Amino acid sequence: MKEKKKGISENRVCRWWNIATIGIIVLVLTFVGAYTGYIDPCFHYHAPLTNLFYPLYSQRYQNNGIAKHFDYDAMIVGTSMTENFKTSEVDALFGCHAVKTSFSGAYMRELADQMQTAYDTGHNVKMIISTLDGYMLEVKDAESYNPIYTYPTYLYDKNVFNDVAYLLNKNIFLNMAIDGVYDRADGTPQTTSFDDYSFWSTPDMGGKDVLLSEYEWQNYTYAKAWNEESLPENWYKQAENVLQSNLIPLIEQHPETEFYLFIPPYSIYDWDSTRESGSIAMRIAKQQAIIEALLPYENVRLFSFYDAYDIVTNANNYRDTAHYKANVNSVILQWMAEGKHQLTQKNYEDYLANITRFYASYDYKKLHG
Repeated sequence: MKEKKKGISENRVCRWWNIATIGIIVLVLTFVGAYTGYIDPCFHYHAPLTNLFYPLYSQRYQNNGIAKHFDYDAMIVGTSMTENFKTSEVDALFGCHAVKTSFSGAYMRELADQMQTAYDTGHNVKMIISTLDGYMLEVKDAESYNPIYTYPTYLYDKNVFNDVAYLLNKNIFLNMAIDGVYDRADGTPQTTSFDDYSFWSTPDMGGKDVLLSEYEWQNYTYAKAWNEESLPENWYKQAENVLQSNLIPLIEQHPETEFYLFIPPYSIYDWDSTRESGSIAMRIAKQQAIIEALLPYENVRLFSFYDAYDIVTNANNYRDTAHYKANVNSVILQWMAEGKHQLTQKNYEDYLANITRFYASYDYKKLHG
């Protein structure tokens, strides 16, 4: 009889132990979820809280929240070619209040979604600055995101149930909500400045030796001639599809917004690689496709800086063959504000002819001397 009572007692202890354990787990998870939601380091629910400092460093986790909850009337949204822009310069030049939401390696769908989020959340966006990198027009699936990046889709959609992936995310809780955000009771700025967000440029980086190191010269031949190769029959349709599926609907639906769009100036070393592969004609054709698709819209200000030859041919302006340093970003903003290097229906054909002559006849040998 005593053994039976002992067994019943042990069962009760086990049951209460299980209940207590479950209760503790529920309490811990509730605390983690509540704390993450309250601090909200990705701005999924609200803007930064007063007297807390929020570091900005994770583009695909934080940009969507910035677009939803920050105060602004202008937006920088583009590839890594926009990372060194300073919103303080944008504000001064264009008389606006801008945020920067760059996406390194972005496909055009990602940029379009970011712009759409700004409109969907009631922002009166009077100006958008964005890049038009040629590689984005080569994407076969116009609505795809770059597969090399991980996207926290639970932060992007409107499904509240999958927010658990955010609220109970160990890395977000420990690294962003606890270690990242901290008290600033003195009332100093509540986030990393948008001048500093995603900014990577330093004066001493890059240069000729660095750019040359990206090449493999063993099989390099200077005798390879530039040639007019035939373009794929469906290329223009593909480029048009990417634009029509992403950017152009936003331009048409929001005439109140001026879209400052620019084709970024990759370096002469990048053009050298293009020349060696025999695809200069293709590259210029990409520009023509972009230009002819976008120029008809009155609220588009379209720029290309490939005729800024002093910048393109100066290796000291670049970190690598494509990425230019902050001094170039500043000049680009100044030129856009002044209307320099702007493409129009009247001048774009001359522009294409000029850059074709320059890059087809450039003495690339001197890059390696």
